[in-house]
Parts: sequence; C-alpha cells; structure tokens
Amino acid sequence: MTLTDTRGTTVVTDRAVRRIAGQLLGGKVGAKVTGEHVTLDAELSVTYPNSVAAATDRVRADLARDVAELTGLTVDRVDITVVSLDGGRGERRIE
Repeated sequence: MTLTDTRGTTVVTDRAVRRIAGQLLGGKVGAKVTGEHVTLDAELSVTYPNSVAAATDRVRADLARDVAELTGLTVDRVDITVVSLDGGRGERRIE
C-alpha cells in the first residue's frame, strides 16, 4: 500500500461556502456546490447615490475571487440581489 492509496478526499459543503462567502460579504449569501464548482446568490444593500451596476460588478468579482481562493472551488456564477438603496446608515454597504 502506498501513500496515494490511503489518501482521502476533501469535500467542501454548501454550508461551508455559504459561511465563508457570508463572512466575506458581511451579509446573506446562498451557495450551491456541485463537484468542484459553486454558484453563489448574494443579497446586498448599496449606498445611495452610488452606481448599483458598479457596486454589484465589484462585489461579484471580489466575492468570486476570494471564495475560489479560500475554498479551491471554481466559482461559476455570482447572482446578486440588491435588497435596498441605503441612505448611509445600513450595516451592509458598498460605497
């Protein structure tokens, strides 16, 4: 028996990715892991009058990069729902 015969596999669960992405974003994130690929669904508040498109593009790119780096999974898609335009007093703001 060689070392490679006794190695196991590491499985990264939906819950683990959800928690990692949620900590990165500071908000609610859903995750669906299929093999070595993941799809994320995030909820985000954007501070008015910032561009919603620019904020979501930035969050999408940052979240995909960071989740991939921390989990070793390929992030196929990041869907973002803007749940509110904040006047500057909310907790989860992108400026």
